[in-house]
Amino acid sequence: MRYLAAMVFLATSLACSGTAAPLKTTAQGDGTDAAGDRADDDEGDDGDGGDDDDTGGDPIGPSCDEVETPLDAATRTPLGKTGADLLAALPAEGAGDAAWAPGESESAFTFGITVNEGSLRLVESTEVYPDPGTDGPAVGIVCTDRISVVGVLRLVSAAGGLDTLVPTTFELFRDDQGAWPVAFSAGVEATDLGADFDLGSFVETAKYETLRLFVDGEIREGILSGSLVAQGTGSNGETAWAENIEIVTFAGSGKAR
Repeated sequence: MRYLAAMVFLATSLACSGTAAPLKTTAQGDGTDAAGDRADDDEGDDGDGGDDDDTGGDPIGPSCDEVETPLDAATRTPLGKTGADLLAALPAEGAGDAAWAPGESESAFTFGITVNEGSLRLVESTEVYPDPGTDGPAVGIVCTDRISVVGVLRLVSAAGGLDTLVPTTFELFRDDQGAWPVAFSAGVEATDLGADFDLGSFVETAKYETLRLFVDGEIREGILSGSLVAQGTGSNGETAWAENIEIVTFAGSGKAR
């Protein structure tokens, strides 16, 4: 599987925004590349297992060529870690605090994690750059080898009406400081965030032509932290724009699996 760098993805998205259209709220990404570039929330995969461009050909910019190998929990990988190390890093449940925008009002929140151990994979990721002279942006990309497992993250915060199950991929990778956090990122639908969740309480929905929602975060030493973010897009004549709106941030400690 290949995915484009966030800069390429955002530039392509903005160029295709076109003129005003009815508001659409859609999920952002599928969580399969959560560890690929933790700095950019705009990055995403279209979920079809192929390249993220719409041309049907090769990506126009640098990409990551990825090979997934089924993994037994006890098998030690070339990363020096096992599938069991990833599973042990995922707390089964926990609790903490959530800060809601606007005003950053605080409330309690709880979370739970379930996984499908049969989905454990070693993901080996290699940078692929276009041939010299090929049209496209001259940007760099970092591709990260990692261990992944498919699971579900439940987030509950009564104060904001949040009660949702987020299917995602949890990914264990080595960061720049030599630590081994677990990353996750997944698109969500507003209708799946809870019967009492009101998106309009946090986002000026009329301001945008489209809205995409995603949950993004990481787990370090049993502490889960992350956020629920809306990405809104619009256009002024031939100029397209996008912005991220942070709805809630959360952090909490968990119990060992």
